[in-house]
Amino acid sequence: MTATPEPQFPDILGSSFKDFLAAAEQDLAGHRAELEVAENRVRGLRRRQRRARRRELLQSAPHAARAAAKYGLIAAGLIAFVAAIALLGTGQSGSIEFFIAGATAWSTAAVIPR
Repeated sequence: MTATPEPQFPDILGSSFKDFLAAAEQDLAGHRAELEVAENRVRGLRRRQRRARRRELLQSAPHAARAAAKYGLIAAGLIAFVAAIALLGTGQSGSIEFFIAGATAWSTAAVIPR
């Protein structure tokens, strides 16, 4: 394939059109540089937001773990007491151990700080 030659413009139009194209290309390069700076700024802000969110989650994790442990021990104590009462009601042995396990779970839950 042969390259198509550039259209012939009169000298006065050709030079001003080439100048216009050069100015437009420079303007475009300037806008691209501004865009790159803005994108880098946005990337930095997003990175900062992710770090802040991660730090917030890590600070709230011990509180959530304490709450889960506390409620889990309360539920385990309740289940142990229900099992102890059921064993006591049916006359089977082992109810004392369940009473002890329930009391231990509840006392441990009481000691966990809020």
